[in-house]
Amino acid sequence: LSGFVNAEFGCNFYQFVTNYRIREAQRLMQAHPDMKLQDVAEQSGFSSASVFSRTFARETGSSPTELIESLDNSSND
Repeated sequence: LSGFVNAEFGCNFYQFVTNYRIREAQRLMQAHPDMKLQDVAEQSGFSSASVFSRTFARETGSSPTELIESLDNSSND
C-alpha cells in the first residue's frame, strides 16, 4: 500500500493520511463554523486539539482559528 501511495500521490503514507485529515478538517470547519476545535480534531482523526492545531498550521501555513476567522469575514461581505 505504501508503494502505491508513493507512486500515485508522490508522498509517503503518513503524509497522505495527514493531508486527508487536514482536508476533512477544513471541510468540517467550512460546513460547521461554530464547531469546537476539539470536535473538529476528533472527527478528522487527530489525537488531540493541540496535535491538530500544530499539524494544521505546519501543513497550511495558518492556524485553524485563522481559517475560521477568514470564513467569518467572507460570510460577512
